[in-house]
Amino acid sequence: ERDKAVHDKIDCWCGKTKEAAKEQIEILDSRMKELESSLSIKKSRIETLTAEIDSSGKEAEDKKASLDDAGAAREAALAAFIQEKKELEAALASIRRAVGVLRASAFVGAP
Repeated sequence: ERDKAVHDKIDCWCGKTKEAAKEQIEILDSRMKELESSLSIKKSRIETLTAEIDSSGKEAEDKKASLDDAGAAREAALAAFIQEKKELEAALASIRRAVGVLRASAFVGAP
């Protein structure tokens, strides 16, 4: 009789423990599925962001190259402008000297 009472208590305890363990397993399985889903979403987001970073890096490199090319073109245009300005200033100075010579010779040869 006593053994049967102990046995019934152990069965009751085992049953409750077994049910509690089953509930915990179900809860943890559900949580694990949620975490796996979240992890999958986050991995996908990482891939998307990595692709965007790579694309942005390439775009930045392309824009820097274009900017460098434009800077070089402007430097070349500036150098050409400075050279042309020097040539025009030299021509203008020659014209002024020629005008001065012509004026001087007009007064010298005037009656």
